[in-house]
Amino acid sequence: MECRTLNPSVRRYLMLKQKLKNAMHMLSEQIAAKPNHIAFWEPSGKTLTFGEVGAQISHAQCLLKKHGFESGMKVVLFAKPSAELFSWIGAILGLGGTVIVMEPWMSGPQVTQALATLHPTLFIHDWIGWFWGMRLKGIRKIPKWVSISRQYSAHPMKIEPVEELSQAIITFTTGSTGTQQGVVRPHATLNATRDILLERTGSKHLSGPDLCVFEGS
Repeated sequence: MECRTLNPSVRRYLMLKQKLKNAMHMLSEQIAAKPNHIAFWEPSGKTLTFGEVGAQISHAQCLLKKHGFESGMKVVLFAKPSAELFSWIGAILGLGGTVIVMEPWMSGPQVTQALATLHPTLFIHDWIGWFWGMRLKGIRKIPKWVSISRQYSAHPMKIEPVEELSQAIITFTTGSTGTQQGVVRPHATLNATRDILLERTGSKHLSGPDLCVFEGS
C-alpha cells in the first residue's frame, strides 16, 4: 500500500514510530568490525584504516564541541578530497549536523543567496578553502572558522540520534546551465544508497578494503 492511501492518523502514527538512525551508524559498524582494514587510500601512498578514521572523527568532534556545535547546526565545508575531509563530514553528521557543500566556481552573489536562509554557524576549510572563503562575502559572514587537521583522539566517536528524514548533506551546484541548484540528501538517502550498493555489487561479505579515495596529483 502506498503512503498516500493511508489514513492521515495512521500515517502520523507510522511517522512517530519511524526508526531514528543516524547514517554514521553504518561507519561505526565498520570501525568496530575491522579497525585495521584500509578505509581510504591516496596516490601519494597515504592510507587510513577504519580505526584511524574513527579516531580522526572523534578529534574533529571534540573541536566542533569546543566551538559550541550542537545537533541541528549547519556547517559549510570546503577542502580538497582527502581522508581528512571525509572524517570531518563523518564528525558533523555524527553529531547531528548538516554539511553544506558548494561548487568552487559559484559566484559571490550565488553563494550569498544560497546561504541566506540556511544560516551556517561554522566554516570548515583547508588552505584552499580558506582562500576561497576569504573572497566571498557570504562565507566571511560565517562567525566561526575551523581548519582541517590530521589529528586523532582516543575518545569514542559520538553518534546523536536523528530522524532519517533530517538533512544530512546539502549540495549547491550551478549545473550545465549556470542556474543555481540545491540538492538535499537526508540520512535516509545515505542509508538507502549504502544498502543498494551492497545489494547490487554483492559486496556484503567481502573482507577487503571498503572505500578508496583517489586524489589528483
